[in-house]
Amino acid sequence: MKILKEHSVSFISLNIYIILLILLPKNIPNIFGVIPVRITLTYLLFIIFMIDKYKNNIALNNFNFKWLWITYGLFLLCTLPSMITTRSLITTIYTIFKFISYILFMYVVTKLKLDKDEYKILVKNILILSIFKFIWGLIEYIFEVNLFTVGAYKYPGAKGRVRAFFFNTIYYGAYINLITAYILYLFNKEKKGLYKALLGIIVVIAFVNLLLTFTRSSFLVFFGIIFLVFIFLRKKIVNRYTIGLVVICLAIASFIPGSKVFMLSSANDACKLVFKDCPLDKFFPEDMMREEEDAEMGDYSLAHRKLFAKTGIAIGKDNPLTGIGFGSYIDYLNSDEFKVKYPQFKNVFTHPHSSYILMFSEVGILAVIAFTCFMGVIFGKLIKGIKENKILGDIGYITIAVTIGFYLVNIAAENIIYDTQVFPIYLLILGLSLNYINNKKLVKE
Repeated sequence: MKILKEHSVSFISLNIYIILLILLPKNIPNIFGVIPVRITLTYLLFIIFMIDKYKNNIALNNFNFKWLWITYGLFLLCTLPSMITTRSLITTIYTIFKFISYILFMYVVTKLKLDKDEYKILVKNILILSIFKFIWGLIEYIFEVNLFTVGAYKYPGAKGRVRAFFFNTIYYGAYINLITAYILYLFNKEKKGLYKALLGIIVVIAFVNLLLTFTRSSFLVFFGIIFLVFIFLRKKIVNRYTIGLVVICLAIASFIPGSKVFMLSSANDACKLVFKDCPLDKFFPEDMMREEEDAEMGDYSLAHRKLFAKTGIAIGKDNPLTGIGFGSYIDYLNSDEFKVKYPQFKNVFTHPHSSYILMFSEVGILAVIAFTCFMGVIFGKLIKGIKENKILGDIGYITIAVTIGFYLVNIAAENIIYDTQVFPIYLLILGLSLNYINNKKLVKE
């Protein structure tokens, strides 16, 4: 076949993996009921990559992965003592293997040497998959298919909240935020009128999908990312075309039931980050529900986030070096030890809404420090890539903006690094960006 002659098996496998990663529903059954599909596919991709490398069928680029290996390796090493304290050894071993798969996938994406055409193929692949997701999100809302209804009561007229087969609306919002800034950049770079219009339509549809998640944190992250991109690339992004898109997006939003209250609520949340008493409260007090009302309306998790956080911190402080077992937080909550030791948290039944607090409680403070160092290395690599290859640096700037938003909200305020769909998608975006901005051959071309 022509495609096999032009591209390596690793490259073809990577494209197939991306398709399955994005399109497969979160609740897809395990293989034979026990083998997790996404993790299995990740290891299979890595094995194919290593076989290709062993046979010299592929070349690796010159990107220095050493400090990413070191910091992430230290993180994994710090999780091992939790095997002693865990309530479920199988769950902990599974979780460790899951986190190993993340770094292996990132290594494949970052180190696989790609040419200009292969970058284009990967971008088109992700773009087409995103279009499919965005259209499916609209179908979900219009025909009320698989809508997530918890929390929708806050926004009068809203039918529900779309998630497009992701675990929840927050994770779908995270996916939209990971993708949209790059599409906006392509929209501004494109010269051909038809393709430019198509990319503009995709941006608008992505924004509408974000609105239909009715997830305030994702909405704030979206504008935070776009704001940073405007600062970093103002000469290339801020123009009449982008302003036109903004006007179109806001005009469409004004016709979506519940979106006005949703956007005002999001603005109110942002305002409260700056002002103790937000002046916007007086414009829509009916939307600012009290915590007990959230619980009554079925949004118990939202109403008790602070309690869940306090529980996780208390457990972490009592087990600072080992934690209570990687991935076994729920098992610990259901144990007799938890009920006896923490009677004040007897009504807690789920995880804290923070990857860091959850990690602190499950594997201890040393693992949290090591993972933070890993994220620090990522920022350092992006900054270094931008400085050394200014011609390709635009993508690096966008990735920094995306990573800041992803880190501050989706990692710090959600458990997204435990998710085998969204976190690998972030690593895909990150790995391709590092691969691209450090490609010296492309700079010469």
